[in-house]
Amino acid sequence: MLSDNLKATRGSSDLWLADTYERLPDFQGAKYIQGTKAADITWQSPFLGKTLADASAWVRGIPKPPKAVNKRYFVVLKREIFEKQGKVIICKAFDGEKQPQAILYEIRELGMWITTYNRHCWEQDYENYEDKYQ
Repeated sequence: MLSDNLKATRGSSDLWLADTYERLPDFQGAKYIQGTKAADITWQSPFLGKTLADASAWVRGIPKPPKAVNKRYFVVLKREIFEKQGKVIICKAFDGEKQPQAILYEIRELGMWITTYNRHCWEQDYENYEDKYQ
């Protein structure tokens, strides 16, 4: 479902479903790497019932090199928030911190955030953002 909505907004996906490190794409230089195209109908996230801190620990543990994944920012799709508000949770992980900072964000604007957001502005934006998650 997440991939379909991203395709509707951007025509491609920059997100990967998190389940194992081995299924994440390897770094191949500066070229674009397509994200997860669609999940099998039987796929189930290993993060069901887990916390944002659990997801953050998994993201921070992604091996580098060779994985081509940002270890600082990640997106969480929480079904009830997505179905009621059309939003996902954008998180920023911090070294030495279990709990990430998190904001709710419109899924229809997520592709734009991924491709154009100046991540150096996170601290100021987070402080001013009214739709925080937690």
